Order: sequence, then C-alpha cells, then structure tokens
Amino acid sequence: MKETLDGIRLAWTDPVLRALLLTVGLMAASVLPVTSLCVPLLARSNGWTASQAGLVVGATVAGGPTVTLAVARFGTFAQPGRTAAVGCLIAAAGVTGLSLASSAYSAAMFAAVQGVGIGIFTSHLAPVFVASTPRSHLTRLQSLLALAQTLPLIASTSLLGLIAAAGAQLAVVACAAGTALAGATLLAMPRAMTAVV
Repeated sequence: MKETLDGIRLAWTDPVLRALLLTVGLMAASVLPVTSLCVPLLARSNGWTASQAGLVVGATVAGGPTVTLAVARFGTFAQPGRTAAVGCLIAAAGVTGLSLASSAYSAAMFAAVQGVGIGIFTSHLAPVFVASTPRSHLTRLQSLLALAQTLPLIASTSLLGLIAAAGAQLAVVACAAGTALAGATLLAMPRAMTAVV
C-alpha cells in the first residue's frame, strides 16, 4: 500500500507525469468509445451493413500500426510531447469527419485519419512517459497509466450513451471535442512540451 501511495504521490507532484496521465485519461475517454459505441450507432442510423461498419473500424485500426511502424523505423520527432498533442488534434479532425460522413467509405477515410492521429499520440507519448518516470517507480507508474486509460472510459461510455439518445452524430462530435481538449491540455503544459526522451 505504501508503494502504491508513493507512486500516486510522484505522479501528482511531477508536472510532466501529471500532464501525460491527464492527457491519456482524456484521450481514452474520448477516443476509445468511437469504435466500440459510436461506429455501431452511426451504422444503424445511416443504414450501413455490418461489413461496412467493420470497414470503418478496420480503417481506424489500420491507421495506428502504420504510424507505429514508421516510428519504429525512423524514430520519434525531436519534440515528442508537442507531436503527441498534434496527434490528438489529428485524431479529433478524423472523428469530426466521421460525424459528418455520408457514406461508409468516406467514414472509413476519416476513421483512418483518426487512427493515424492515435498512432502519433501513443508512439510519442509513451517514450516521454517512460523517460520521465524514475526507474524505481516504473512498474507503479505503468499501473497508473493503465488506470488512466480504463477508469475514465467507464464514465465517458455511460455519458455518451445518454448523449447518443439525442443522435449518434452528437455523440461522435462529443468524442471529437474531448479528443481536441486532450491535445489542447497537453499543449497548455509547457513542461510536457519540452520533455525529451
């Protein structure tokens, strides 16, 4: 218990770790429900077939690994914190386009943009998080990172379910707004912007 509290204390007092965990929480709450909740709702409201809805989800999934492979080959950008924030904004643009898409094929294109943004975000934020964590606390902080991705999702999925009652597009727009907020939050925290790997 003492070790757990020590990890929480470190995450709360370190400005870089605090910024990264907050951004991860916002991104998880906003982006993860898009494929699990919003795409099925969009498919139903737009009359897409199951295979067309699967195409949209597949396009999202394909975007991330493409970026990850490029980063694995060429490395991250010089300012990974800023690049992660830009990734949030790219993902937000993709989700916004998804809310406006009139066909499953245009939705798939925007979903791929979302996936690229998520890939940029995760592949640049993760190295900064590891580099900013003391080696003695790495396991504890990784556990907090997992919680930051899971706990907000519980609340946001319930909230988006209520919003979706007024329209599937509205729920997708809410996800886009949350994703953009995550990017803006990261950009507003200068220590995270200047953190290096």
